[in-house]
Amino acid sequence: MIVRYFVKCETCGHPHTLRIQVGYELYQEHTFQCFECKEEMVVGMDCDPTNASVKIREIQNCERGFEEGTVLNISPGFPIQKEDLHRDLVFPSFCHIFDFVRVQEQLGIKAPEFSSFEDTRAWALQNKSLNELWPIVKKGWSLTKKGRLDLAEKTLKQYREGQYKSPYQLQYVLFDFCCRMLMPQKYHLFDEAAEYCGEIGKSYTLECGKFRSFFKSEMATENLDRYFETFKEYFSCYSDFSQSLMHTQYEITIPEGFEASSYAFSKTKLFYGNAFETLTSNVAVLACLNNIGCGREFDQFAEMDLKKYQTINKANRCNPFKDTPQFQMIGSCLVSTIRNASHHGGMKLINNGKVIQYRSGGDGKLREISYLRYLNQCNEIMLSCCALLALELMIAF
Repeated sequence: MIVRYFVKCETCGHPHTLRIQVGYELYQEHTFQCFECKEEMVVGMDCDPTNASVKIREIQNCERGFEEGTVLNISPGFPIQKEDLHRDLVFPSFCHIFDFVRVQEQLGIKAPEFSSFEDTRAWALQNKSLNELWPIVKKGWSLTKKGRLDLAEKTLKQYREGQYKSPYQLQYVLFDFCCRMLMPQKYHLFDEAAEYCGEIGKSYTLECGKFRSFFKSEMATENLDRYFETFKEYFSCYSDFSQSLMHTQYEITIPEGFEASSYAFSKTKLFYGNAFETLTSNVAVLACLNNIGCGREFDQFAEMDLKKYQTINKANRCNPFKDTPQFQMIGSCLVSTIRNASHHGGMKLINNGKVIQYRSGGDGKLREISYLRYLNQCNEIMLSCCALLALELMIAF
């Protein structure tokens, strides 16, 4: 469904006709530039699926309008073809739906069949989106960190009510949540690494036991703290990341000529650098497991020990397992030039918010990346974090 709504820029008064696609979330937020003065404007939309209604909020630099203006198509779940961004009476999601259906058919995924519209509606209301589940996971995670396991379990019992069958403890809920993030086509990042860990465990049982004890006592807590901050940051700007998340989850390449319609760059610009720090710190788990798989003690690398490994440049932390494809895939999302620019504030939006210009270390060369591609890189690294966290939960519990 597309909602047509009139706003005007508070700065210059230019009228805009917003055509906002209703997504899967209870709340969606969109940031865009005024077509005339280029100042940032922000609108939000509350969605009530029970009553099939929406309420739009003027949040920043905009007020309710009463006349047609420059058309702007906005989608929370799909990028839009450049030529359709300002066209009226178009449905930007249609060209993407067929791609998702094609992959679902290849995977044998079939939509459930219902005997009535009310059954369909009830099923849809019960299946909460990732962004709806996150506040439950976040509070349960926070309470668990504080040692309030009683309150954490009470909170986590709200997670996927009527569908979730495992214990309502953080490690189980968090594992389920990570797997849902990875489905359907990114689950292999966890699955292949987990299968290889099983093979290592059978061949080197004693050393794996030593590593498990070391991991639980020396690494797990700090790793979880890093993941927590990364997850919080990701979901704080989910409305932008969700524009290409499904494409990442389905491993569908977005063709050239598509653009993001919402670009809250002030919220997303540091995410990649921060997530890079989390992933490259926590891949020490993979490095230690790889040592065992190579027949060494878990803390002994080919040319150094674990203490030395933890001091090397984080961009090189994946090198020890570069020849182990089951682990290397988790780190394949890492791009140091984007990390350096993101982490050190070396990025800015140009071309009316559609392109990020950045300069990073090394040769200091000025580079450009579309905002949509940047969102894609952020989704890739987030899903790698999910795969590694799921693996750590399997090891620890």
